[in-house]
Amino acid sequence: MKKISYVLMVLLVLVVFTSGCTIQNPDEQKPNYYNFSSVFFNYPDTWEIARSIEVAGVEAVIITDPTASKYINESSSLEELESLNITEGTVFIYIMIPKTSEVNLNSTVTDVQQRLAQKGAKVTKTGTTTVSGIVANETTLTRTSEAITSEGKIIAFERNDNVYALILITAGNNYESQKKNFDVILNSLRFI
Repeated sequence: MKKISYVLMVLLVLVVFTSGCTIQNPDEQKPNYYNFSSVFFNYPDTWEIARSIEVAGVEAVIITDPTASKYINESSSLEELESLNITEGTVFIYIMIPKTSEVNLNSTVTDVQQRLAQKGAKVTKTGTTTVSGIVANETTLTRTSEAITSEGKIIAFERNDNVYALILITAGNNYESQKKNFDVILNSLRFI
């Protein structure tokens, strides 16, 4: 179970973060609604669900702006997702992993940071933030590849018997250019 959970989470993060993205204009967007299992949140109305996955108790969804969604389709297998080359767009990834004696908040954050470091990402800041009233670890990373600087945040926390990872990624511009879009998601995220 641990191996499947880590592989799925890292696979989703690496597909997007190591490829690079460009930015969409976030002005005046109305939110859409995502609801699955015990979580719901809004997302910008021009964004779409590019892929949702439920395997061995792990839930994941990739929500993108239209330019990034063309690289991901619902029929992509997990192995195909690893080889995708997303070169434009803005992405939000939600992952829920059942907590075990081996899978917890610290192990998840450490594992993701190590795997991203292998792909050239550097941790530029660590700290905490609050999501839906829960104090969460926040890790900011950057990566430059082919003259595109990607910025990403991994927000991770435990709730009940699960570990949650929220991954927010932009490229070609700084994170602040998409903060309004990410705030639509983060400010509306709730658990049922």
